[in-house]
This record gives sequence, structure tokens and C-alpha cells, in this order.
Amino acid sequence: LYVYSLIRGIQDGFLAPYKVNRVVIDKDIEGYISPDGEVDLKGNEINRNLFTRYEFGKDIQLINRQKLIAQKITEIHTGIGKMKKTIVFCPTEEEAAFMRDLLIELNKDEYIKDNRYVVRITGSDRVGKMLLDNFIDPYSDYPVIATSSMLLTTGVDCKTCELIVIDKE
Repeated sequence: LYVYSLIRGIQDGFLAPYKVNRVVIDKDIEGYISPDGEVDLKGNEINRNLFTRYEFGKDIQLINRQKLIAQKITEIHTGIGKMKKTIVFCPTEEEAAFMRDLLIELNKDEYIKDNRYVVRITGSDRVGKMLLDNFIDPYSDYPVIATSSMLLTTGVDCKTCELIVIDKE
């Protein structure tokens, strides 16, 4: 048995040093109790009363929660540099599209300069899949921010990625 530690991997240059910014949202800790008659984004009545963080983005979309996450991503991203590569992992492709739209709205100035600033890269998004090579290319400026869902499980090698956001269980 051989053990190769995380610290040794960083020291040897195989892994990048990292910093964890843990953002805790009250609904993630406490859960969310849906009031009677509440409908989801598609207009269907929500028939359960208590949702936990494991269900956010899959069984229920909390718009205000997603807006708060998009604001926090934008705040951190602005702090490290507006052109630093960022990937946001969401629970579903639909959530990745919603998060992309929120990030476009919050980064409109950059998006107007180049509409590849924020993109969704998912298995069903033909345009996004075509932009994956540009996203991981260290010499390509765009896309800067990519939202996805399953790239976390399939893997992507983006050597210049400065910010990784995991908004899924």
C-alpha cells in the first residue's frame, strides 16, 4: 500500500494549492417548508412540505437562493479577477441554464463585450459542448464562466481554472 498525500501532490506540482470558501445558506441548514398552494417554476403545485438541501435544484428551485448564490459567485469572482476561469457545478442541466442566466445578468458589462463570457456547458447543450475546448484552453480568453451539471462526474481538465463552485450535493 502506498499513500500519496494531498500536500505532497501540491508540493510536487501535480496538484494546485487551494482555498475553500464555504458559504452557508440558512435554507441549506434548516430546510425549506413550502406553504400550501405554492407552485414551482413550471407552474405545478408543490405537494411536499419540507425540502432539504439534497432536493434543491432537483425537486424544487428556490429562486431567491439561486440569486444569492449567483451574487456570491460574482462577488468572489470579481475579487480574484473578472477574467479568471470559473466553473459552477449545478445539480441539473436546467439549474445550470438558470444559473447561467443569473450570472449573465450580474455580469452584463462583460457579457456585452463578448457573449461567451458566461456559458452553459452540458451534455445536451450543443453550443456549450463546442465551447468546452475553448474553456479548457489556457490561451483562450473565452468562455470565462461555465455552468455545468455532470462535468464534475465525467471530469474536465482546466489547468487555468481559478474558481470552482459546487452548488450540488
